[in-house]
Amino acid sequence: MAVTMQQIADALGVSKPAVSYALNRVPGQISEDTRQRILETASKMGYRPNTAARATRSGKFSAVGFLFRDDGSTVGSSMVYGVNHQLHQHDLRLMLAPLHNGPDGIQADTPGILREMSVDGLLISLMQDVKPEFYDLVEQSATPAIWLNANLPDNCIRADDIGMIHQMTRELIGLGHQRIAFVGYDLSDAHHYSGEHRLAGYRHAMGEAGHPCYTVELGHPSHPPNGQTLLQNILTGSDRPTALVCASDDLATSILYNAACAGLRVPEQLSVATVMNHHNCSLGVQLGGVLVPFRQMGETAVNMLLQRTIDGTSKTTQVISGTYKPGNTVAGPGQS
Repeated sequence: MAVTMQQIADALGVSKPAVSYALNRVPGQISEDTRQRILETASKMGYRPNTAARATRSGKFSAVGFLFRDDGSTVGSSMVYGVNHQLHQHDLRLMLAPLHNGPDGIQADTPGILREMSVDGLLISLMQDVKPEFYDLVEQSATPAIWLNANLPDNCIRADDIGMIHQMTRELIGLGHQRIAFVGYDLSDAHHYSGEHRLAGYRHAMGEAGHPCYTVELGHPSHPPNGQTLLQNILTGSDRPTALVCASDDLATSILYNAACAGLRVPEQLSVATVMNHHNCSLGVQLGGVLVPFRQMGETAVNMLLQRTIDGTSKTTQVISGTYKPGNTVAGPGQS
């Protein structure tokens, strides 16, 4: 039998409203001592809130859904931590809902999820290959939603991809580098706006300094590695760059490997700066560059969603900047 609030009240000799105030964290109605005694007794008796009844009374589920791809490519632990941490501050629960990208597209199983998820709002991080029909499905669900890592005019939050690369390139120029190459993925095969944005940030910084641009495209990350020969040719050429700006940390890792194979010392002979999705490099090197602010994006997305559920209106897109750190892979030309 489920334990009721009345049973807790009878066990302590307090009123049922007092128990409700304590369990629902209503401030200013009971003393802190009474609240603690009620919470301890409820725990010992095995009390579990009836969320269905609460939702029926309030019209709220006290939960937020997080939709993401089931291939693990669109959501990391830092972002989830930021989301969950911020939800916890508001006594809200997080429900994760991976979406399967089947032959009919990623929205194939979405209608059922949107109908069945008992949540007050949605956070959505799908990154790429999002068809227009999917946006329509979310809109038709009438559930407030905020998109992460998307390039939309409103109800969206994303990292400042242009600014991150622009800042890294400016830092290298300030150290005295002039032959700076941008290493990214083939934009003709890209499925996300960030590739173009990061290239634009590099070009902007090089143009401001009056330096020529030199771009290297290594193919889409979903394809088998096919850029090793190209990288080796670049790193061993007579006019090789003294610094590289990388669109992602997996490219930087490949560059460090190829630089070692070519006998180049980093950063004395080659500086490497990159956008980082992770704190640590798999090679044990402290990379120089900007860490994508995933945790801050998650926290801000929750705040945007909560505000949207309150006033019911669209929210202006937020762009979050990262912080540049030189790490151990960046120095001036010929310096350590």
